[in-house]
Amino acid sequence: MPTSDGISDADWAILVSRIADIVNVHEQANEQSIEAPDTTLLTGVLMRYLRQLEDKYGRLASLVETQADFSDDRRDQLMLHREAYAAALEQRDHYYLTAASKSLAALYLQPVDPTPDSGEEIKASVDIEKGRFWLEKFSDHMKYCSDDLDHQDYDEMTKRLDDLSKTQT
Repeated sequence: MPTSDGISDADWAILVSRIADIVNVHEQANEQSIEAPDTTLLTGVLMRYLRQLEDKYGRLASLVETQADFSDDRRDQLMLHREAYAAALEQRDHYYLTAASKSLAALYLQPVDPTPDSGEEIKASVDIEKGRFWLEKFSDHMKYCSDDLDHQDYDEMTKRLDDLSKTQT
């Protein structure tokens, strides 16, 4: 059975395998309590395969969402998750509407450590209003497509939003 946006099982299985390669490196490092090795090469392989799939299927929500998930740059992540959301909206793909809105809510509500000597404050990376907006979208889309983890994540983000709102007043 193809993905919700039409990628074949065979192509998706290869993508999942490439993702698993990256995840396994991090899990092994965690199990051994060592710093995670550089996965730049594996991530590059994944990104090249995503481009191949894009050439074959077009710029689909699942591909853009996966690209966002493995981007190291927060601005790119935000841009790509918004693009995935727009693609999912156009395709009426509830699965990726849920996934992209969840990712956007999490990013807007999660502080980012400033880069050394940047002078940025951690609070500057949190955007309560955008976080609230995307959390509401996430809630709306969960009505059509969600699982237990989505509900757990929603509850945690709602608590985080409440805590952040209290510190802003």
